[in-house]
Amino acid sequence: MPGAYQRLLRLRALFEEAARADLERQVARTKIIEEAGRRQAGAEQKLLRESIAPLLAPQKLLVQETLEESERRSLAGRAREASLVRRHQLERIASWEEQHMLLLREEFLARRKERQQVEKIEQGMALQRRFEAARREQRALDDWYAASRSRPRR
Repeated sequence: MPGAYQRLLRLRALFEEAARADLERQVARTKIIEEAGRRQAGAEQKLLRESIAPLLAPQKLLVQETLEESERRSLAGRAREASLVRRHQLERIASWEEQHMLLLREEFLARRKERQQVEKIEQGMALQRRFEAARREQRALDDWYAASRSRPRR
């Protein structure tokens, strides 16, 4: 029976280790997604600054706006829209990754709890085995002492 608890303890420890590794991988993925979101926000702000810069420059009459400037503004507007779409996608992905990470964390904690429960049972069984061994030794010592007292002395 003690071997069964030791095997169960080892199995629970392996499950806990696997859950911990999954959690660590998910944390790394979540950090990557969050960093991509920060980079996207930075790129978005840069595009915004670049698109506002011509507006802050000395004003020309709108009629004098060249075709090149008009096209550049149009491209900047489309780039901002695409950047907003990417940012919203990254936010959704980051939210999903965060939820997934929390689920994996709960699984890891459940595995740890299972292992600790089996560990406590195994420790209790080991304590009981030591107690039984000490009791057998004491009984053998008592029997030997009783037998030696009942023998006639020479």
